[in-house]
Amino acid sequence: MGCSQKTPTSEDKEMRASKRIVKTKNIDIRKNYEFISILGNGNFGKVRLYRDRKQKDLLFAIKTLKKENITKTYFELIKNEVNILSNLDHPNIVKYFGVYEDELYIHILMEYLKGYDLYKIIALKKYTDFDEKDICEIIYQLLQALSFIHNQNIIHRDIKPENILFASKKDYSTLKLIDFGLSAYMDKCKNVVGTPYYMAPEMIEGHSYPQSDIWSLGVIIYLSLTGKYPFESKDNKDLFQIIKKQEINVDHLNESECSDEAKDFIMKCLVKDYTKRMTTSDCLNHAWITKFCIKKNSNLINSDTVDTLLDFAKKNALQKEILFFSENKHGERFGKIKKFF
Repeated sequence: MGCSQKTPTSEDKEMRASKRIVKTKNIDIRKNYEFISILGNGNFGKVRLYRDRKQKDLLFAIKTLKKENITKTYFELIKNEVNILSNLDHPNIVKYFGVYEDELYIHILMEYLKGYDLYKIIALKKYTDFDEKDICEIIYQLLQALSFIHNQNIIHRDIKPENILFASKKDYSTLKLIDFGLSAYMDKCKNVVGTPYYMAPEMIEGHSYPQSDIWSLGVIIYLSLTGKYPFESKDNKDLFQIIKKQEINVDHLNESECSDEAKDFIMKCLVKDYTKRMTTSDCLNHAWITKFCIKKNSNLINSDTVDTLLDFAKKNALQKEILFFSENKHGERFGKIKKFF
């Protein structure tokens, strides 16, 4: 009788990847990794899909940055993201594996995520079986990630649908929180950062707290259920005043025919005073979560429909869409002598 070989699981691959890759410099990454395709392009570099030359089933998204093109602000964001992600290990957070550096480039090795981001899924909600229960399950996974980082005294500060990806096109219970470039430890959250539509009132004033991420969570749920933002304006200055002073528009929620539990959850996320806003623990114990969350390993969305409609799309797993930052985006460039390590 022959014997069968066990198929490697994603956990097995992650373990092998973490053992193989180390932080290093002055090494040509092509010696260890085989180029497959380009995943995305950014202002300062490209994200490519690579395969480990020795273990062919190990795939990585590698972001390559040309150092002479990097502004001072963006350089610090990348360093910050790497420093934070290197200390995080959670199933709902994108995995960081290491950095290679040579004289001209910085190469950041990240988990390869095959799925789409939540924004694309929300945009196509009317074409799928995506409903409130599915949204709740996705939010539950996001809360698991937020609870973890908040317990590490880290605030994400850029929670938005574009930063919520899925590891698989076929399984939407594989949520991954990405883009920690604006994240900070609680004692260092004293600057104005974020994406305007998702910024909490206190963030506009230059202060961030764990509850600031919860405000952004509330905006995402509102957007998912209604297709609209709770606070809208084409001008950022007007938008910020609306966020700080105007009450939430409940008409859109009523029109969406969402549950009373969902409405209550959103209203408790979008409280102006952060001290009266829910924490991650409060959110996880809210009736909306406990009532609607289904078994964790279910397929949440009709993925065949989504795949057909979005087959053209490819996601940059390290995408930066910072729409608002208090420092000059186009600041001093570092040149070849600046070292990452």
